[in-house]
Amino acid sequence: MDVAVEFGQDCYQSQKKGITPLVTQMRANPLKYLNYKNLGRLKKIFYFQWLIRFCVTKRVSLPKKYPPQATGISFVMPRAWLKAAFSRLISHIGDAYRSVKKDNFSEGELEHLPNLLSAPRFSTYRWHSNGNCEEALRLYLWNLRISSALIVPLHIMEVALRNAIADAITEVYGEAWPQSTNFIRSLRNPQKKQFYNPQEQLKKLQKKHSKTGKIVADLSLVFWERMLTKSHYNNIWKKNFRKVFPYAPEEQDIQDLRCTLFERVKKCRELRNRIAHHEPIFMYDLSEYVKFMEEIVRWRSDHAADWLIKINETPELLKNDPRDPKQI
Repeated sequence: MDVAVEFGQDCYQSQKKGITPLVTQMRANPLKYLNYKNLGRLKKIFYFQWLIRFCVTKRVSLPKKYPPQATGISFVMPRAWLKAAFSRLISHIGDAYRSVKKDNFSEGELEHLPNLLSAPRFSTYRWHSNGNCEEALRLYLWNLRISSALIVPLHIMEVALRNAIADAITEVYGEAWPQSTNFIRSLRNPQKKQFYNPQEQLKKLQKKHSKTGKIVADLSLVFWERMLTKSHYNNIWKKNFRKVFPYAPEEQDIQDLRCTLFERVKKCRELRNRIAHHEPIFMYDLSEYVKFMEEIVRWRSDHAADWLIKINETPELLKNDPRDPKQI
């Protein structure tokens, strides 16, 4: 009971302007609007009286032994019933409340963190937060968390992809394909330094490693992406695509599948590069990228895709985007 009262009173003292529309929605339909995302937006602005009203009107797993007596808008509740009601309610919103508290910033952090992050970098977050420093820092923190979470699906996708492509190359050029003259000649070799050169990268790794497995592990994602271009269709993909991607959609022809896979891998690589360079990614449709990664893995293995979905924390973080829904 004491925890509930302290929470409610603290919320009451922390009310801010501009929350009336959302609070009205939550009063009208708490089951729809009382969620982690709205708790994050409202921070600690729930007030004590409304928490009681929520308990009474919606009966969130409340004991029926002591039902409240309602008279108009006044409620008469036995002390034991009220204590049990708040105990249950606090258990429902405790995790969200602790998460909100953790995302609050001290005056010193608000003063020094923007300078630490540098003005040009932080300006992107400020712009998307209407110039509010605290909201910009909260967005930066969420961007940091979602970037960290995305490493898991990116990792599994890349490993599944490179092993599948390596298997397809092996079908055509043999186990020692990194040393195959015919394979090396099939790779593009642009003379301008600003363009990625797959032939040059493979030759460098030949000098560094003697085993194919070591070379496969060291080749960059862009190498595997370029192996999906149409120049390799006749030699590799026409006969081997469905061998290495057995769960790809049967209704699509191989050329379309190859093209789809190439485009998705390219997008995922660009996202991974932004994450690696600590760039903002919150403006991207990240749920779409997660779907791409899951589908690429599923084309290779149903079991692996199901496992990825089970361990991937990104979808849960996406539900807690701190921005106003109108800005998303």
